Amino acid sequence: MKTHPIPFLQFLSDRIRNTERTRRRETSSRNTVFGCRNGNVATIFALAATILTVAVGGVIDLAQMRRLHSVMQAGADAAALSAARYLGSDETKRRSEADSVYLANVVDLPSPTAGTLTSSTPTHTYTATYAAPTTFLKIVGLDSLTLEARSSAIASTDTLDVALVLDSSGSMANGNRMVELKKAVKLFLGAFTTGTDVQVAMIPFDTEVRVDAVALTGATSAAPTNPYAATTDCNTLTDPIEKTACQTAQSSKPAIDCNAFVSTVPYRTTSQNRCLSSYASGFKLGTTGTFTDCVSWLLGLCTGTADLYYKTIDTGSAIVAQRQEWVCTQWLLLVCVGAGWSAPVTLESRPYTPSPAQTPQTAKTATDETANSNLLLQPADVWSGCLIDRTQPYDVQNTAPIAGLPATLYPKANCTVGTLIALKGLTNNLTSLATTVDTMQPSGATNITIGVQWGMEALTANAPLTGTTGGSRKFMIVMTDGANTQNRWYGNGTANTPDRDKIDARTRLACANAKAAGITIYAINLVDGDPTLLTYCASDTGKFFNVTTASQLSDVFAQIANSIKRIRISS
Repeated sequence: MKTHPIPFLQFLSDRIRNTERTRRRETSSRNTVFGCRNGNVATIFALAATILTVAVGGVIDLAQMRRLHSVMQAGADAAALSAARYLGSDETKRRSEADSVYLANVVDLPSPTAGTLTSSTPTHTYTATYAAPTTFLKIVGLDSLTLEARSSAIASTDTLDVALVLDSSGSMANGNRMVELKKAVKLFLGAFTTGTDVQVAMIPFDTEVRVDAVALTGATSAAPTNPYAATTDCNTLTDPIEKTACQTAQSSKPAIDCNAFVSTVPYRTTSQNRCLSSYASGFKLGTTGTFTDCVSWLLGLCTGTADLYYKTIDTGSAIVAQRQEWVCTQWLLLVCVGAGWSAPVTLESRPYTPSPAQTPQTAKTATDETANSNLLLQPADVWSGCLIDRTQPYDVQNTAPIAGLPATLYPKANCTVGTLIALKGLTNNLTSLATTVDTMQPSGATNITIGVQWGMEALTANAPLTGTTGGSRKFMIVMTDGANTQNRWYGNGTANTPDRDKIDARTRLACANAKAAGITIYAINLVDGDPTLLTYCASDTGKFFNVTTASQLSDVFAQIANSIKRIRISS
């Protein structure tokens, strides 16, 4: 509200003179010549005093008007911003929230009333009026002055590309976390109007990501083979998951065939029956078993038994099943005075081609290492769309896959859990994404790196995920509720996983590369994550959120939506 002191004083002077002229006409007939002289003098003094009083008082009233208008303007600004930040399409509720914010900001006004809101996306204008009572201006008939405050808030009209990198691991089942995440994501998506210059990608992750195989033609590689299959000494591995993978990979040697025992061996039928009924005890590589079996029959009755010891060994070129019998080894006058096991008898020998000499496993490689057996896609398996980390250093980069450079391709893997949903590239059909997020189910281990790497892919114009626009502002929102527990090379998927520092190092590199590519990262640590790691990943400390309960996710996603939209006062 602007004022001009000199015209205002002229206005007051004119108003007072007019009032005084009226009074003089009413009293002129009663005045004597002497009285008129005295009256003229008194009138002059009264007029001067009134002008001075109203002038000084008017300035005081004007100062009060300025203060009240300042309060109103702050309230209108807050109301307009509230209207622009409202995440939803209910215009009645938008107006109600704007009114509530305005009234909460003008408590210094006696009996204020709500203003009016006019909305035309992306601009929201709030207008408020107030009849401010005067103090000194009442003398000249001005009981109040009408003040008006108006404010418009507008969201940025920039083209936006956003990647939602969302933890889908098993711990998301705790404390209603997945339910609250779905609610928060849908609220976030509702902050943007479908069909506008806003595109969003969704990257659910656990140890792996899952893709639509059709969309990734030429971008994937065959599943890597287990590096422990031939030359590694499994006993040198300390990680139990890796040791199991090693032993499983080396268990492709031939198995004993119970029906193929040597026909000339005594008690052949007895040993065959025992092999078929107790196959794990003495007839599999590395096992032994001792039994007392009938070895002679007459008219269906057992006429003789024997204690028999079975073992299956690896000679280095064959798998051999052997049997020994407990027999008398020393006699005296037809009396047995000593017993023991007889020399081994070969029941069956199954040769194989020896593998190269095994060597101790001393270090991991970045090229073809897939330590975790649950990630290995077996040749007979049908690929379900899951992928593991690319060969280093491409596991932390957004370099496009190149058919002639296998290290850049995405290795196919076994889907360790069947519920991981496929990621979605950038789309402006935000309604479809709201439907997609509802299908997320918590399961699996945590590999933040692969989520960030695919977030970069979604925000890069190169294949396999395309759709980003050249002039768009790019954002990545990384939400996880736990620390890293497994990637292609390290970890066993548990809370106390070994080599977590090595997995975290890959995450740090991925985040650093994303920021270097011009992507603004918001990082959300939900309850049990690693605040230090996620603070590093965030573009700045103001973009890191430490959430202690899942119910806070909606507020955090709303704050991020408003930050991305860059809502501001335009007038």
